[in-house]
Amino acid sequence: MTDTDLSTARRRRALELQDRHVATHGETVISFRGHSMAPTLRNDDQLRVRHVSVGDLVPGDVVVFTADAHTVVHRLLYVSRAGSTAPYLRTKGDNATACDPPVEPAALFGRVSCVVRGSKEITLSGRRWRAGALAIVALSLTEHTATAILRTVQKRRSGKEHAETRARHRVRTWRSRLRGMLLHLFLGLAGR
Repeated sequence: MTDTDLSTARRRRALELQDRHVATHGETVISFRGHSMAPTLRNDDQLRVRHVSVGDLVPGDVVVFTADAHTVVHRLLYVSRAGSTAPYLRTKGDNATACDPPVEPAALFGRVSCVVRGSKEITLSGRRWRAGALAIVALSLTEHTATAILRTVQKRRSGKEHAETRARHRVRTWRSRLRGMLLHLFLGLAGR
């Protein structure tokens, strides 16, 4: 077994133990690292995660799931319950340009109920939080659609590589301006 295989096996075991803890105790605390949820979440934020079933989730929830033996914290856009196919979660980081691949319900770890940032506790519930979360979901779905349309249009006009770059830049600029305004208005997290 190589060092990489051993590291992956240890990571999977740690995730299994964490899953068991949440299932038994209902809640756990994890430390957030990364920029995919900026500015909503920051490095070293402590997240209280509650075990929930897929049926308890609503669009806008910040969820924790496993993907490729990694713990991922992203916003839920929707749960697909279409026809005969198995349900899946559609998620996206607030600061990401693309949606995540579909997430199987079995990969769901839980929903973030509270963010502890320094001495402040930010509860992810209430009218302001829900309104802001739904606005971000609407923005994310609009962004996803706009990016696809821009790529299609620009591929017809010019070379493939340049179209991708220009589409990403336009959407990124539009997204960051709108997201900043939404976070400032609805969530009150910008600048904290």
